[in-house]
Amino acid sequence: ILLTSLSQTKDRITGIKLGADQYLTKPFEPIELTARIEGLLKRVKAEISASPLTALHGNDSVEKEIKKRLEENNSFNIYYMDINNFKPFNDKYGFDLGDQFLKVLAQQLQKQLETPANSRCLLGHIVSDNFVVICDIPEPEKSAQSILGLFSELSLKQYDENTRQRGYFAAKDNNGNDIQAPLMTLAIGILVVTPSKYRHHIQVIERVKELWKKAKLKKGNAYEIG
Repeated sequence: ILLTSLSQTKDRITGIKLGADQYLTKPFEPIELTARIEGLLKRVKAEISASPLTALHGNDSVEKEIKKRLEENNSFNIYYMDINNFKPFNDKYGFDLGDQFLKVLAQQLQKQLETPANSRCLLGHIVSDNFVVICDIPEPEKSAQSILGLFSELSLKQYDENTRQRGYFAAKDNNGNDIQAPLMTLAIGILVVTPSKYRHHIQVIERVKELWKKAKLKKGNAYEIG
């Protein structure tokens, strides 16, 4: 924050070019300075929490959003997503290609979910190949099918035609044994949160993970709603 007596437009531009996040001219009210500092700290905290790979919201932002939604006491949906067989893909084709796939997936999910109609949609990348969506989309089944369709299209492009036809690729397990690793698929747990049903964000997270685990037991791209 740059505090200065220089108030001309050219001075403001110079200050911003020098790296100032905020430009405050004298005299100023202490309450305004405090508000600006708090705003910057909030932004920095969100940036630190963000995924370094995809720049999506991280754990802290996701938990904060769930808490806020519960306090508002309105209905919302939370999607917990995980890529099946991502590790064998990484091991076989390399981490660079794996990271690139996650980046593209994140970008396409943003385009699909963060629309003017879903202005309150938050997309998070919390760890490795796990994504979270918190939104007000009224038809979660249609949304899940759309996400799975997008994932199928993107993931199949990562393999050559022969591998797609076979449905697996040669890989090694953790013990170094040869295995036939299935192609990547997506499992989604979807929790419809209704007013006053959950008191704590941990309850919401635990429940949506239960649904996600059920989805992982299904074959192929799958979801489970609860």
